[in-house]
Formats: sequence, structure tokens, C-alpha cells
Amino acid sequence: MVSRILWLGIVLAGLVGGILWNLLTWLFGLPSSSSHALFGGLIGATIAALGMGGVKWNGVISSIVLPAIFSPVVAGVVVLPAAIVSGYQFPLLIA
Repeated sequence: MVSRILWLGIVLAGLVGGILWNLLTWLFGLPSSSSHALFGGLIGATIAALGMGGVKWNGVISSIVLPAIFSPVVAGVVVLPAAIVSGYQFPLLIA
């Protein structure tokens, strides 16, 4: 069992990692997702403290990875009929 102090240290390290990543990407003018930086920092801090077995990978895949993959697909499927009905001219499809 992991002590509360260790868990607090892991969370703090994850937050600091996410914040530093956001600051570095801002400094260099790179696009970045704050939520992805936070998840990456928390996962990285957990791996550093507890090893690969400390992360519940099923939860990471089902709650983070799959929604990140499917949300743009669902958005495209939803918006495409509305764009066609509205008569939107797709710039890449105009000959």
C-alpha cells in the first residue's frame, strides 16, 4: 500500500511536470493541450515513483486514449451533413 505522503508527492510532481510542459511550449510558441500535459505529468510521475505497474492502463486507455481518438471522428461525422445541407464549399474539394 502506498502512503498518503507518497501519493501527494506523486500528484505534486505530476502538476509541476504539466505546468512546466505548458510553460515550455508557450515559451517556444508551440500548441499544447493543458489537459494532456496534466495527464502526461501524472502518468509520468506515477511511473517514476511506482513503476509501470503503478498505472492502471485500462483506465488510461478507456478514459484518455480512446476519447482522444474518437472525438474528432465523431465531430467530423456530425458536422459533415450539416455542412453539406448548408451549402458550405469545402476549399480542398473545389476544382
